[in-house]
Amino acid sequence: MLLAALTALGVLAHAPDARADLTIAKGDTWEFSTNGRVNAFLSYLNGDGYPSKPPLNGAAPAHNLAAGAGLESVQSDKNNHIETLRLRSGFLGNVLGFSGKLKITDTTTATTHFEIWNTIGTSRTKAAVNGPDIRQGYVKLEGPWGGLLAGRSLALFMRGAISLDFNYQHGNGLGYPCAADNSDPTCGMVGYGVIFAGFNPQLTYNTPTLAGFQLSVGLFDPVNAPGKYEKTPLPRLEGELDYDADFVLSGVKSNFHAFANGMVQKMEEEGNPARTPRMPYEPTSVTPWGMNVGFWTEIMHARAGFSMFQGRGLGMNNAFENTPAVFDQDMGEDINGVKHDPQAPKPRKFDGYYVVLGLNFQPVMVNVGYGITRVFATDNDFVAAKKNGFDPIKTQQGISAGINYSIGEHLVLALEYFHAKHTWYFGETQNVNVANAGLTVLW
Repeated sequence: MLLAALTALGVLAHAPDARADLTIAKGDTWEFSTNGRVNAFLSYLNGDGYPSKPPLNGAAPAHNLAAGAGLESVQSDKNNHIETLRLRSGFLGNVLGFSGKLKITDTTTATTHFEIWNTIGTSRTKAAVNGPDIRQGYVKLEGPWGGLLAGRSLALFMRGAISLDFNYQHGNGLGYPCAADNSDPTCGMVGYGVIFAGFNPQLTYNTPTLAGFQLSVGLFDPVNAPGKYEKTPLPRLEGELDYDADFVLSGVKSNFHAFANGMVQKMEEEGNPARTPRMPYEPTSVTPWGMNVGFWTEIMHARAGFSMFQGRGLGMNNAFENTPAVFDQDMGEDINGVKHDPQAPKPRKFDGYYVVLGLNFQPVMVNVGYGITRVFATDNDFVAAKKNGFDPIKTQQGISAGINYSIGEHLVLALEYFHAKHTWYFGETQNVNVANAGLTVLW
Protein backbone atom coordinates (compact mmCIF):
# COMPACT_ATOMS: atom_id res chain seq x y z
CA MET A 1 0.00 0.00 0.00
CA LEU A 2 1.11 3.55 -0.59
CA LEU A 3 3.04 5.36 2.08
CA ALA A 4 3.39 8.27 -0.29
CA ALA A 5 1.75 10.74 1.99
CA LEU A 6 4.12 10.22 4.90
CA THR A 7 6.02 13.45 5.29
CA ALA A 8 8.07 14.49 8.30
CA LEU A 9 7.97 16.65 11.37
CA GLY A 10 11.51 17.36 10.26
CA VAL A 11 10.09 19.73 7.64
CA LEU A 12 8.97 21.95 10.49
CA ALA A 13 12.55 23.18 10.53
CA HIS A 14 11.68 24.95 7.28
CA ALA A 15 8.26 26.20 8.39
CA PRO A 16 7.74 29.90 9.07
CA ASP A 17 5.53 29.14 12.11
CA ALA A 18 7.49 26.16 13.53
CA ARG A 19 6.55 25.23 17.10
CA ALA A 20 9.19 24.58 19.73
CA ASP A 21 9.43 21.12 21.27
CA LEU A 22 8.00 20.58 24.75
CA THR A 23 10.88 20.29 27.22
CA ILE A 24 10.48 17.40 29.68
CA ALA A 25 13.75 17.66 31.60
CA LYS A 26 16.88 19.80 31.48
CA GLY A 27 20.30 19.58 33.11
CA ASP A 28 23.58 21.46 32.90
CA THR A 29 24.75 19.76 29.71
CA TRP A 30 21.64 18.05 28.33
CA GLU A 31 17.90 18.43 27.80
CA PHE A 32 15.11 16.03 26.88
CA SER A 33 12.01 17.07 24.92
CA THR A 34 9.03 15.71 23.02
CA ASN A 35 6.89 16.69 20.04
CA GLY A 36 3.96 15.10 18.30
CA ARG A 37 0.41 15.24 17.07
CA VAL A 38 -2.87 13.32 16.98
CA ASN A 39 -5.45 13.88 14.24
CA ALA A 40 -8.63 12.43 12.76
CA PHE A 41 -10.55 13.26 9.57
CA LEU A 42 -13.86 12.42 7.98
CA SER A 43 -13.15 11.91 4.26
CA TYR A 44 -15.85 11.62 1.59
CA LEU A 45 -14.87 10.37 -1.87
CA ASN A 46 -17.07 10.38 -4.98
CA GLY A 47 -15.98 9.69 -8.55
CA ASP A 48 -15.11 7.29 -11.31
CA GLY A 49 -13.84 3.81 -10.64
CA TYR A 50 -10.59 2.62 -12.15
CA PRO A 51 -11.02 2.57 -15.96
CA SER A 52 -11.40 -0.77 -17.71
CA LYS A 53 -10.78 -1.36 -21.39
CA PRO A 54 -12.52 -3.78 -23.75
CA PRO A 55 -10.38 -6.68 -24.99
CA LEU A 56 -8.21 -5.98 -28.03
CA ASN A 57 -9.18 -8.41 -30.84
CA GLY A 58 -10.64 -10.68 -28.18
CA ALA A 59 -7.19 -11.50 -26.81
CA ALA A 60 -6.03 -8.75 -24.44
CA PRO A 61 -7.23 -8.48 -20.83
CA ALA A 62 -10.04 -6.04 -20.12
CA HIS A 63 -7.91 -4.24 -17.54
CA ASN A 64 -4.59 -3.38 -19.14
CA LEU A 65 -3.63 0.02 -17.75
CA ALA A 66 -0.27 0.74 -16.12
CA ALA A 67 -0.58 -0.04 -12.40
CA GLY A 68 0.88 2.43 -9.93
CA ALA A 69 -1.29 5.36 -11.03
CA GLY A 70 -4.89 6.46 -10.72
CA LEU A 71 -7.27 5.38 -7.93
CA GLU A 72 -7.96 1.65 -7.62
CA SER A 73 -10.67 0.58 -5.18
CA VAL A 74 -12.99 -2.33 -4.44
CA GLN A 75 -15.73 0.20 -3.60
CA SER A 76 -16.91 0.68 -7.20
CA ASP A 77 -20.48 -0.32 -8.10
CA LYS A 78 -21.88 -2.01 -11.22
CA ASN A 79 -21.60 1.28 -13.10
CA ASN A 80 -17.92 1.64 -12.07
CA HIS A 81 -18.74 4.54 -9.76
CA ILE A 82 -17.20 5.05 -6.32
CA GLU A 83 -18.85 6.67 -3.31
CA THR A 84 -17.36 6.07 0.12
CA LEU A 85 -17.01 7.74 3.51
CA ARG A 86 -13.99 7.03 5.72
CA LEU A 87 -12.58 7.97 9.12
CA ARG A 88 -8.82 8.18 8.85
CA SER A 89 -5.61 10.03 9.69
CA GLY A 90 -4.40 13.04 7.73
CA PHE A 91 -1.32 14.00 5.72
CA LEU A 92 0.69 13.19 8.82
CA GLY A 93 -0.58 10.40 11.00
CA ASN A 94 -0.33 10.28 14.77
CA VAL A 95 3.25 11.09 15.77
CA LEU A 96 5.20 10.75 19.01
CA GLY A 97 8.75 12.11 18.92
CA PHE A 98 11.51 12.34 21.51
CA SER A 99 14.71 14.36 21.32
CA GLY A 100 17.78 14.43 23.51
CA LYS A 101 20.27 17.29 23.18
CA LEU A 102 23.75 17.04 24.68
CA LYS A 103 26.16 19.96 25.02
CA ILE A 104 29.58 18.55 24.15
CA THR A 105 31.52 21.83 24.20
CA ASP A 106 30.57 25.50 24.25
CA THR A 107 30.11 25.38 20.46
CA THR A 108 29.24 21.73 19.69
CA THR A 109 26.05 19.78 20.42
CA ALA A 110 24.79 16.27 19.71
CA THR A 111 21.06 15.80 19.15
CA THR A 112 19.32 12.42 18.98
CA HIS A 113 15.79 12.14 17.64
CA PHE A 114 13.36 9.20 17.53
CA GLU A 115 9.80 9.16 16.14
CA ILE A 116 6.97 6.64 16.26
CA TRP A 117 4.14 6.97 13.74
CA ASN A 118 0.65 5.44 13.68
CA THR A 119 -2.74 5.88 12.01
CA ILE A 120 -6.31 5.53 13.23
CA GLY A 121 -7.36 3.52 10.15
CA THR A 122 -7.70 -0.25 9.96
CA SER A 123 -8.13 -0.85 6.19
CA ARG A 124 -11.82 -1.65 6.84
CA THR A 125 -10.93 -4.59 9.13
CA LYS A 126 -12.63 -4.28 12.53
CA ALA A 127 -10.33 -4.66 15.54
CA ALA A 128 -7.29 -5.02 13.28
CA VAL A 129 -3.92 -4.54 14.98
CA ASN A 130 -2.45 -1.18 14.00
CA GLY A 131 1.23 -1.42 14.79
CA PRO A 132 3.70 1.44 15.19
CA ASP A 133 6.00 2.61 12.40
CA ILE A 134 9.48 3.74 13.44
CA ARG A 135 9.74 6.61 11.01
CA GLN A 136 12.85 8.48 12.20
CA GLY A 137 15.91 7.71 14.29
CA TYR A 138 19.13 9.68 13.96
CA VAL A 139 21.93 11.55 15.69
CA LYS A 140 23.09 14.96 14.51
CA LEU A 141 26.31 16.74 15.47
CA GLU A 142 26.29 20.54 15.09
CA GLY A 143 28.91 23.23 15.50
CA PRO A 144 30.49 26.25 13.81
CA TRP A 145 31.60 23.91 11.03
CA GLY A 146 28.01 22.90 10.16
CA GLY A 147 26.09 19.71 10.91
CA LEU A 148 26.45 15.96 10.36
CA LEU A 149 23.35 13.72 10.47
CA ALA A 150 23.66 9.92 10.68
CA GLY A 151 20.59 7.68 10.72
CA ARG A 152 17.11 7.60 9.22
CA SER A 153 15.46 10.90 8.33
CA LEU A 154 13.78 12.76 5.47
CA ALA A 155 15.75 12.59 2.22
CA LEU A 156 17.01 15.70 0.40
CA PHE A 157 15.52 15.09 -3.06
CA MET A 158 11.99 16.58 -3.11
CA ARG A 159 12.34 17.86 0.46
CA GLY A 160 11.60 21.37 -0.79
CA ALA A 161 8.37 20.38 -2.54
CA ILE A 162 7.12 18.34 0.43
CA SER A 163 7.93 21.24 2.76
CA LEU A 164 5.98 23.64 0.52
CA ASP A 165 2.91 21.39 0.64
CA PHE A 166 3.26 20.96 4.41
CA ASN A 167 3.77 24.65 5.16
CA TYR A 168 1.07 26.16 2.97
CA GLN A 169 -1.62 23.52 2.39
CA HIS A 170 -1.81 20.13 4.09
CA GLY A 171 0.38 20.23 7.20
CA ASN A 172 -2.75 20.06 9.35
CA GLY A 173 -5.01 18.61 6.67
CA LEU A 174 -5.48 15.54 4.50
CA GLY A 175 -5.48 16.45 0.80
CA TYR A 176 -5.74 13.51 -1.58
CA PRO A 177 -6.51 10.21 0.22
CA CYS A 178 -3.98 8.10 -1.79
CA ALA A 179 -6.37 5.13 -1.89
CA ALA A 180 -9.96 4.47 -0.90
CA ASP A 181 -9.37 1.32 1.13
CA ASN A 182 -6.05 1.44 3.01
CA SER A 183 -5.11 2.69 6.47
CA ASP A 184 -2.04 4.77 5.65
CA PRO A 185 -1.70 8.50 6.23
CA THR A 186 -2.80 10.40 3.18
CA CYS A 187 -1.10 12.15 0.28
CA GLY A 188 -1.66 15.91 0.38
CA MET A 189 -0.43 16.88 -3.12
CA VAL A 190 1.83 13.83 -3.51
CA GLY A 191 1.19 12.33 -6.96
CA TYR A 192 0.07 15.74 -8.27
CA GLY A 193 3.21 17.73 -8.99
CA VAL A 194 4.94 16.43 -5.87
CA ILE A 195 6.88 13.20 -5.16
CA PHE A 196 7.33 12.06 -1.58
CA ALA A 197 10.95 12.42 -0.48
CA GLY A 198 10.87 9.38 1.83
CA PHE A 199 12.67 8.56 5.08
CA ASN A 200 16.01 6.96 4.24
CA PRO A 201 19.22 5.80 5.96
CA GLN A 202 21.78 8.50 5.31
CA LEU A 203 24.98 10.27 6.22
CA THR A 204 24.38 13.95 5.44
CA TYR A 205 26.54 17.04 6.00
CA ASN A 206 25.22 20.59 5.93
CA THR A 207 27.32 23.74 5.82
CA PRO A 208 26.84 26.66 8.20
CA THR A 209 24.39 29.25 6.94
CA LEU A 210 26.23 31.99 5.03
CA ALA A 211 24.36 35.07 3.80
CA GLY A 212 21.14 33.03 3.92
CA PHE A 213 22.54 30.05 1.93
CA GLN A 214 23.02 26.52 3.21
CA LEU A 215 24.23 23.45 1.29
CA SER A 216 23.41 19.86 2.32
CA VAL A 217 25.03 16.80 0.69
CA GLY A 218 24.42 13.19 1.66
CA LEU A 219 25.19 9.54 0.93
CA PHE A 220 22.02 7.42 1.05
CA ASP A 221 21.46 3.68 1.29
CA PRO A 222 20.63 2.67 -2.32
CA VAL A 223 17.33 1.12 -3.40
CA ASN A 224 16.73 -1.38 -6.21
CA ALA A 225 13.91 -2.42 -8.55
CA PRO A 226 13.14 -6.09 -7.77
CA GLY A 227 12.69 -8.17 -10.89
CA LYS A 228 14.32 -5.48 -13.03
CA TYR A 229 17.50 -4.01 -11.57
CA GLU A 230 18.69 -5.84 -8.46
CA LYS A 231 22.28 -4.64 -8.09
CA THR A 232 23.10 -1.29 -6.51
CA PRO A 233 26.91 -1.04 -6.34
CA LEU A 234 27.08 2.55 -5.03
CA PRO A 235 25.18 4.70 -2.52
CA ARG A 236 22.69 7.21 -3.84
CA LEU A 237 23.93 10.81 -3.88
CA GLU A 238 21.51 13.58 -2.90
CA GLY A 239 22.01 17.28 -2.28
CA GLU A 240 20.07 20.47 -1.63
CA LEU A 241 20.90 24.18 -1.70
CA ASP A 242 18.60 26.41 0.36
CA TYR A 243 18.29 30.18 0.65
CA ASP A 244 16.28 31.81 3.43
CA ALA A 245 15.63 35.49 4.14
CA ASP A 246 13.46 37.21 6.75
CA PHE A 247 12.36 40.82 6.34
CA VAL A 248 9.77 43.24 7.67
CA LEU A 249 7.28 44.96 5.35
CA SER A 250 4.87 47.57 6.73
CA GLY A 251 5.67 46.34 10.21
CA VAL A 252 4.77 42.71 9.38
CA LYS A 253 7.37 39.94 9.47
CA SER A 254 7.80 38.33 6.04
CA ASN A 255 9.91 35.50 4.63
CA PHE A 256 11.35 34.18 1.36
CA HIS A 257 12.76 30.68 0.92
CA ALA A 258 14.20 29.09 -2.25
CA PHE A 259 15.50 25.57 -2.81
CA ALA A 260 17.19 23.38 -5.42
CA ASN A 261 17.78 19.67 -4.81
CA GLY A 262 18.60 16.54 -6.75
CA MET A 263 19.69 12.92 -6.64
CA VAL A 264 21.35 10.25 -8.79
CA GLN A 265 21.84 6.50 -8.34
CA LYS A 266 23.09 3.60 -10.46
CA MET A 267 21.18 0.30 -10.85
CA GLU A 268 22.28 -2.88 -12.64
CA GLU A 269 20.72 -6.17 -13.67
CA GLU A 270 21.73 -9.35 -11.89
CA GLY A 271 24.80 -11.07 -13.31
CA ASN A 272 22.87 -14.35 -13.42
CA PRO A 273 19.18 -13.50 -13.76
CA ALA A 274 16.54 -16.06 -12.83
CA ARG A 275 14.69 -15.45 -16.09
CA THR A 276 15.99 -16.74 -19.40
CA PRO A 277 18.92 -14.45 -20.23
CA ARG A 278 19.25 -12.55 -23.43
CA MET A 279 21.75 -14.11 -25.80
CA PRO A 280 24.47 -13.02 -25.64
CA TYR A 281 23.74 -11.76 -22.11
CA GLU A 282 25.21 -8.42 -21.11
CA PRO A 283 23.81 -6.98 -17.87
CA THR A 284 22.17 -3.61 -18.43
CA SER A 285 22.55 -0.66 -16.09
CA VAL A 286 20.42 2.46 -15.66
CA THR A 287 21.01 5.67 -13.73
CA PRO A 288 17.75 7.17 -12.42
CA TRP A 289 18.04 10.84 -11.55
CA GLY A 290 15.89 13.73 -10.46
CA MET A 291 15.96 17.45 -9.73
CA ASN A 292 13.54 19.75 -7.91
CA VAL A 293 13.56 23.57 -7.67
CA GLY A 294 11.14 26.07 -6.21
CA PHE A 295 10.35 28.69 -3.59
CA TRP A 296 7.82 29.87 -1.07
CA THR A 297 7.22 33.31 0.35
CA GLU A 298 4.97 34.99 2.89
CA ILE A 299 4.63 38.75 2.38
CA MET A 300 2.45 40.37 5.01
CA HIS A 301 -0.68 38.19 4.92
CA ALA A 302 -0.23 36.70 1.43
CA ARG A 303 1.43 33.33 0.77
CA ALA A 304 2.71 31.89 -2.50
CA GLY A 305 4.90 29.00 -3.57
CA PHE A 306 6.02 27.05 -6.62
CA SER A 307 7.86 23.77 -7.21
CA MET A 308 8.82 21.76 -10.28
CA PHE A 309 10.68 18.50 -10.76
CA GLN A 310 11.91 16.30 -13.59
CA GLY A 311 13.92 13.13 -13.99
CA ARG A 312 13.94 9.48 -15.03
CA GLY A 313 12.85 6.39 -13.12
CA LEU A 314 11.11 8.40 -10.39
CA GLY A 315 7.47 7.31 -10.04
CA MET A 316 4.13 8.99 -9.45
CA ASN A 317 4.21 9.00 -5.66
CA ASN A 318 7.49 7.77 -4.15
CA ALA A 319 10.95 8.34 -5.54
CA PHE A 320 12.22 5.01 -6.98
CA GLU A 321 8.90 3.22 -6.59
CA ASN A 322 8.93 -0.11 -8.45
CA THR A 323 5.68 -0.08 -10.45
CA PRO A 324 4.71 -0.52 -14.12
CA ALA A 325 4.23 3.26 -14.23
CA VAL A 326 8.00 3.71 -13.85
CA PHE A 327 9.52 1.10 -16.21
CA ASP A 328 8.41 0.10 -19.70
CA GLN A 329 8.39 -3.41 -21.21
CA ASP A 330 10.31 -4.42 -24.34
CA MET A 331 7.97 -6.44 -26.60
CA GLY A 332 10.74 -7.84 -28.83
CA GLU A 333 10.21 -5.47 -31.75
CA ASP A 334 10.56 -1.77 -32.57
CA ILE A 335 7.81 0.66 -33.56
CA ASN A 336 8.27 -0.38 -37.21
CA GLY A 337 7.64 -4.05 -36.38
CA VAL A 338 11.28 -5.13 -36.79
CA LYS A 339 11.98 -8.09 -34.45
CA HIS A 340 14.84 -8.08 -31.92
CA ASP A 341 15.81 -9.84 -28.70
CA PRO A 342 13.88 -8.39 -25.72
CA GLN A 343 15.91 -5.89 -23.76
CA ALA A 344 15.82 -4.81 -20.14
CA PRO A 345 13.02 -2.40 -19.12
CA LYS A 346 13.77 1.29 -19.51
CA PRO A 347 12.81 3.99 -16.97
CA ARG A 348 10.32 6.56 -18.20
CA LYS A 349 10.80 10.32 -17.93
CA PHE A 350 8.69 12.24 -15.41
CA ASP A 351 8.09 15.88 -14.61
CA GLY A 352 5.74 17.77 -12.32
CA TYR A 353 4.61 21.28 -11.36
CA TYR A 354 2.93 22.58 -8.22
CA VAL A 355 1.74 26.11 -7.39
CA VAL A 356 -0.04 27.27 -4.23
CA LEU A 357 -1.56 30.58 -3.09
CA GLY A 358 -2.94 31.48 0.31
CA LEU A 359 -3.88 34.08 2.89
CA ASN A 360 -2.81 33.95 6.53
CA PHE A 361 -5.09 35.94 8.82
CA GLN A 362 -4.49 34.12 12.07
CA PRO A 363 -6.40 32.26 13.36
CA VAL A 364 -7.82 31.69 9.85
CA MET A 365 -5.73 30.48 6.91
CA VAL A 366 -7.05 29.74 3.41
CA ASN A 367 -5.23 28.08 0.52
CA VAL A 368 -5.65 26.88 -3.05
CA GLY A 369 -3.18 24.84 -5.08
CA TYR A 370 -2.80 23.09 -8.42
CA GLY A 371 -0.38 20.30 -9.32
CA ILE A 372 0.31 18.05 -12.29
CA THR A 373 2.60 15.07 -12.77
CA ARG A 374 3.37 13.98 -16.34
CA VAL A 375 4.76 10.65 -17.60
CA PHE A 376 6.38 10.41 -21.02
CA ALA A 377 5.71 7.20 -22.93
CA THR A 378 8.59 5.35 -24.61
CA ASP A 379 8.73 3.66 -28.02
CA ASN A 380 8.24 0.34 -26.21
CA ASP A 381 4.94 1.65 -24.80
CA PHE A 382 3.54 2.30 -28.28
CA VAL A 383 4.61 -1.18 -29.40
CA ALA A 384 2.91 -2.71 -26.35
CA ALA A 385 -0.23 -0.67 -27.03
CA LYS A 386 -0.37 -2.05 -30.58
CA LYS A 387 0.25 -5.66 -29.53
CA ASN A 388 -1.85 -6.06 -26.39
CA GLY A 389 -3.69 -2.80 -25.69
CA PHE A 390 -1.36 -1.66 -22.92
CA ASP A 391 -2.12 1.94 -21.90
CA PRO A 392 0.47 3.87 -19.82
CA ILE A 393 -0.53 6.69 -17.51
CA LYS A 394 -0.06 10.16 -19.01
CA THR A 395 -1.01 12.76 -16.36
CA GLN A 396 -2.33 13.13 -12.84
CA GLN A 397 -3.76 16.59 -12.12
CA GLY A 398 -5.08 17.86 -8.81
CA ILE A 399 -6.78 21.01 -7.53
CA SER A 400 -6.94 21.46 -3.76
CA ALA A 401 -8.56 24.19 -1.66
CA GLY A 402 -8.90 24.45 2.10
CA ILE A 403 -9.44 26.55 5.18
CA ASN A 404 -7.77 26.09 8.57
CA TYR A 405 -8.95 27.58 11.85
CA SER A 406 -6.58 27.55 14.83
CA ILE A 407 -7.93 27.49 18.38
CA GLY A 408 -4.95 28.57 20.41
CA GLU A 409 -1.52 27.17 19.52
CA HIS A 410 -2.31 23.47 19.72
CA LEU A 411 -5.65 22.76 17.99
CA VAL A 412 -6.34 23.21 14.26
CA LEU A 413 -9.65 22.55 12.48
CA ALA A 414 -9.55 21.91 8.72
CA LEU A 415 -12.07 21.79 5.87
CA GLU A 416 -10.84 20.82 2.38
CA TYR A 417 -11.83 19.95 -1.17
CA PHE A 418 -9.70 18.05 -3.70
CA HIS A 419 -10.42 17.28 -7.36
CA ALA A 420 -8.21 14.72 -9.10
CA LYS A 421 -8.12 13.95 -12.81
CA HIS A 422 -6.12 11.02 -14.23
CA THR A 423 -5.52 10.48 -17.95
CA TRP A 424 -3.93 7.62 -19.89
CA TYR A 425 -2.26 7.87 -23.29
CA PHE A 426 -4.97 6.21 -25.32
CA GLY A 427 -8.05 7.99 -24.06
CA GLU A 428 -8.93 6.58 -20.63
CA THR A 429 -9.79 9.13 -17.91
CA GLN A 430 -10.77 9.06 -14.25
CA ASN A 431 -12.19 11.94 -12.18
CA VAL A 432 -12.39 11.84 -8.38
CA ASN A 433 -13.76 14.40 -5.90
CA VAL A 434 -12.83 14.39 -2.21
CA ALA A 435 -14.12 16.45 0.75
CA ASN A 436 -12.32 16.30 4.11
CA ALA A 437 -13.07 17.69 7.56
CA GLY A 438 -11.09 17.07 10.73
CA LEU A 439 -8.93 18.29 13.56
CA THR A 440 -5.30 18.09 14.67
CA VAL A 441 -3.88 18.49 18.18
CA LEU A 442 -0.15 19.35 18.30
CA TRP A 443 2.49 19.70 21.00
